[in-house]
Amino acid sequence: MDIRRPRAYFAAGEEMFNGQTYTRFLNRLARRYSDQEVFLVQDNARYHDAPEVQEWLACYGYRFH
Repeated sequence: MDIRRPRAYFAAGEEMFNGQTYTRFLNRLARRYSDQEVFLVQDNARYHDAPEVQEWLACYGYRFH
């Protein structure tokens, strides 16, 4: 796969993220791309370090880069 030409783009439908809504987004993303690796771009938003997000990534993050 050429990362310069992604095959798909998945956007969030949330107006405002927090740990709970971001985890919900990650679940939708994981279901949508269940048979492929996911390249996820994250910045230093506070909700990226929320406990529920870190717990989710500990369980399912192996598919996310």
